[in-house]
Amino acid sequence: MLVSSSSSASSFFRAVLSRRVVAVATAESNGRQFLHNKYRLFSTAATATATVTDMDGTGPPSMTLYQYAICPFCHKTKAFLAYVGIPHEIVEVNPLTKAELKPWSGEYRKVPICKITNTDHDEDHVQIINGSDEIIQALMEHSHVKKQLHDKNNSQLLVSLADDRWSKFAHEELASLLYPNICSTLSDSYHAFGYVKYVSTFSTLDKLSIRTLGSFAMYMAASRIKSKR
Repeated sequence: MLVSSSSSASSFFRAVLSRRVVAVATAESNGRQFLHNKYRLFSTAATATATVTDMDGTGPPSMTLYQYAICPFCHKTKAFLAYVGIPHEIVEVNPLTKAELKPWSGEYRKVPICKITNTDHDEDHVQIINGSDEIIQALMEHSHVKKQLHDKNNSQLLVSLADDRWSKFAHEELASLLYPNICSTLSDSYHAFGYVKYVSTFSTLDKLSIRTLGSFAMYMAASRIKSKR
């Protein structure tokens, strides 16, 4: 019995998620320069929504991913995009002002958000998807992603009860514990926010405020998470 679109997430979580996301949790022991280098912005193209329109049925969709560089849920999404070979553009969001989201995201102010642009008869159709799990599940219905998963697994994937468990663990346990690990002290949090130095779209004032206010806010949030566990 071939794997369903929801259960095929197992391959991604086991083969890719741990490689890309767990690296964030080990950044402390590997030195703060890891964070500075790891989170340099890069471009490769991306955009998304709850059901991805598959207009031409050939190549990957054109995508833009809105993220925070140290957001584990954003890295989970990017790990999936890398696994299924979807190039994507990264837009770094100011965590204090959310200015990059306000013109079009409505009341939703979290990341990741993905925009997917499909072209049909020279007209662009833009879809928006909020949330890492929602982005992944929507993309799994796209013909390009289905082909990539089929080819990677030689069409021999079997339905497994472990699939949902891996997905739930990655979202509710692993990703949620990364912030307390990289922001366990004020110093750690300040160093983690060093990525803002490489965001060319942020002003000098933005970088200063994000690194000071943002790092303090994240340290407090991480402390609350630790106190509940």
